[in-house]
This record gives sequence, C-alpha cells and structure tokens, in this order.
Amino acid sequence: MNEDEGDFRATPLWYAVARGENMPLVRFLLQRGANASYSLWAAVWRDDDLLCRALLKSKPELNLRAHGETPIFYAARLKRLKTLDLLIKAGADPSIADSAGRDAVDIARARRLPKEIIDRLDWRWDHVEMAHPIARSGDSQHAELLLLRWVEAFSGERWILSAIAISIWTIGILIIFASMTSGLI
Repeated sequence: MNEDEGDFRATPLWYAVARGENMPLVRFLLQRGANASYSLWAAVWRDDDLLCRALLKSKPELNLRAHGETPIFYAARLKRLKTLDLLIKAGADPSIADSAGRDAVDIARARRLPKEIIDRLDWRWDHVEMAHPIARSGDSQHAELLLLRWVEAFSGERWILSAIAISIWTIGILIIFASMTSGLI
C-alpha cells in the first residue's frame, strides 16, 4: 500500500459505497460487522447523507487519515455540506491538521463555506478552551452560554460521553468560581 494512503483500506464495504452506491449491500455488510471507518471518504466524495448516516450508525473511527486528510477535512475541502454536517454532529475532530498544518476550520474558511458551518467547526474546539478565562472573569452569563453551546455540540448519538464531558466541565467551572469567590484566584 502506498505510504501516502495512510489509514485507507479498500474493503468490500468501501467498494459497496464508492463504486456501487449499493445501500442493501452496505446494510448487509454493516450488520455482519464490516468496519465503516475506511468508507467515510467515499460517502463524503458523493456527499451522500444516507450512506454517511448508515456508516456513522456503526460508530466508525472518525479521525483516520487517507492521503493526509481526515473525513471531516476532506468534506470541508470538497464543500460537501451534507456529509460535513453529519461528521460534525458525530464528533469528528476538526482540529487535526494536514501535512501543511491546515485543519478543517482553515479549509472551511479558505473554501468560503457558510459562516454557520465554520462557526460550528471552530467553536466546538476553540471555545471549549475559553471556559477558564470566561470563568475567571466572573461573567456567569457567558459561562452559561458556553455551557449551552457545549451541550449542543456534544449531544446526539454519543450522549453518554457527552454527559460525562459536561459533568467534568461543569465541576471544573464550579471549582473555578468557588476559588474566585474565596480569593484563591
């Protein structure tokens, strides 16, 4: 296999998605345990939301690379908005950079994707890191807004991980607020 291909594998499922767009065969292979991870790029190429949804239901690895690009990066680069939306909702990491140091947010901006898409890609990772400065400022209104955005970003099929992440984040914010009020910060 070419080293540049990265994590790509031309599996039977990939052929069913990429060459045949054969939904009955895709379902059949997924029901029998086929790994959907390597077929995400094919669903993105076609911007086929039905195929992408079927693949995502099997909980594939979202952040593999083929030719230096993750599926979410590939979707942003090709302007495949339907599958990009699904990958964002599924929890794909837009911060993984290609060999040139660009991530999905950079590509989305360069391709002039809709602002709403760019905002969803961007705040999901960068704004989570803003929680500490917001809490330190004592601005509870912005901290509450950030928490609501966190819930929105991490809701959906991965609700268990979302609930754990939100709980940990909330505890962290409460500790920071408690430290502020007691004069420790």
